[in-house]
Amino acid sequence: MYRAGYCKYAVFEAHPEPECWQSLIGLPLSDISDWSVIVHRYQRSTLAFICGSYMSIVQTVLQFFSCTEYGDDAYMSSYPSISCLNDSEYLRLTPLFGAMLVLVIALPFALGGVLYYLESSGRLKSSPALRLVFGTLTEGYQHRFYFWECYVLLRRFIISAIAIVAFTTDIPSRFTFLTLVNVMVLGIHFILRPYSLVMDNFAESGSVVALSILTLFLIAAPNPLPVALTAGVSAMCAVIAIGLVVRIASSRYEAVVKRGRMAGGRKSGPRDSGSTTSSGVLAAAAGGGNEINPRLSSSAAGTGTGTAPPDSVELTVPDGDGPPPPPPEDDDDAGDDAD
Repeated sequence: MYRAGYCKYAVFEAHPEPECWQSLIGLPLSDISDWSVIVHRYQRSTLAFICGSYMSIVQTVLQFFSCTEYGDDAYMSSYPSISCLNDSEYLRLTPLFGAMLVLVIALPFALGGVLYYLESSGRLKSSPALRLVFGTLTEGYQHRFYFWECYVLLRRFIISAIAIVAFTTDIPSRFTFLTLVNVMVLGIHFILRPYSLVMDNFAESGSVVALSILTLFLIAAPNPLPVALTAGVSAMCAVIAIGLVVRIASSRYEAVVKRGRMAGGRKSGPRDSGSTTSSGVLAAAAGGGNEINPRLSSSAAGTGTGTAPPDSVELTVPDGDGPPPPPPEDDDDAGDDAD
């Protein structure tokens, strides 16, 4: 199925080894010849693309329905020259964008239902194929928060709806509701901490705190913002972003250094034990005994027919295609027969 060196299986199975699937995530498609594996790779990529572009799709759909009343008519907030009530092109596209609105609202609930069904049946954890496809939604979170990406999508839709559609003329009320939503999101995150990595939880907390401060500041800010005030807000956001990046980078560096030290300690351990074993073998050869296998040394001393150990031992390593060779027979019986 794959080229040699990636996976030892030649035929695709219903439940292959997880190690093989993990190697397939970063494997080029040119190295995969099994069509079902390629389909799983494309399913994972498509799901990641949909979730990554969800925010842009939501904003485009909501901007279509964001209209500002002016006199007896209403006009699009993003394109004031288009009438929401009398423009024929707008009225012709309304059913299409209405269907898209239903889809973007139903997507988080549909994904959550699928993940709940797979988790309740145990297939989300036991099936390597499903872990490969839906891993883009669940790998970044703890296992008990497998549904958290659906919550994130729904949260993005609510924030976009408040920022684009609601309170088109009352700017302070818009930022007030955005602040309330951000504070609620921050409280939920502080209580649950759903991410698997500590730094991911820290980065999420910092970003939500920055958004809460920004929206709280914009409640009382005049509209439009003065140039000096805009520069100050931009500088504050830049400082917060730079601080988060530096903190995350330093933590990643400390983690890499710690793993390097642990790996160095593991490498030095077998080397020390190997030197001790070599010294034991030399001492046994000099003293006429066998510290590695006392049974052989005692048998040789009792019978007087002990032979010197061979200079080299040929080891047979299985290639993985068949069962390992049987262990060598014990020589004690042969020594007793010789007696």
